[in-house]
Amino acid sequence: MLNLLSKVAVQNQNTPSSIAQLSNIMEGVDGAETFGYNVEAETVQVEDNQTLQHAHVHTFDIRCIEDSANSAILDAIVAGNHKAKISGFSPDGFLIWDDPSLIVRNKQYDNIFASAVLATVKSTPNFRGTPAKRAVHAGKNLLAVYDVTTITTATLKSQSILFPFPGMELTASGSGGDVGFSFRDADDDEISSSTGTSPHTATIPANTVYIRFAGGTTITNPMIGMKGITTFEL
Repeated sequence: MLNLLSKVAVQNQNTPSSIAQLSNIMEGVDGAETFGYNVEAETVQVEDNQTLQHAHVHTFDIRCIEDSANSAILDAIVAGNHKAKISGFSPDGFLIWDDPSLIVRNKQYDNIFASAVLATVKSTPNFRGTPAKRAVHAGKNLLAVYDVTTITTATLKSQSILFPFPGMELTASGSGGDVGFSFRDADDDEISSSTGTSPHTATIPANTVYIRFAGGTTITNPMIGMKGITTFEL
């Protein structure tokens, strides 16, 4: 659970350059105390009353300031019945909503003009597909939307992760060579790259929409964390 999401990006999958940048309202709006990301397990009961998880239900729910430019992007996603990817960060880590989902937006008129943005998705537990990745990831390692313990470094380095937050500082770490970043635009073309000895910190440049891990050919325990966070985590 991430209940302190401070910044969120919502990307229209029909128009990748169309991205709404949202800031959470911490207080003063009805429902603000419940915003963030939450995951609940759906279970089935089998023999001997054992309980098995068979699905995870992910819920994204935030309250954000009403802003005409960003609201127009959200309205276009909803009106066009388009799906969206979502990414965000908090003091606790990252949120990567990698499975495109429909979103709902409701305007609220309390003491402040605000919007409630909601998305839900049901997925199988853990990793799936090729390369193995999660539908939704919340944690301190941005790369851990992928199963970084099993996929090769070459494969990992070819995967772009939605993270359009220019000006933010991130730290790449790992063992086995230089580590770093490839910063990419809405067309997934490289804007710039930055690599160095682990741990290596860089600032996300302007116009960045996606981030890739970069560096040596064989890196163990690869991680991209908040500035200064280098402890490997899956």
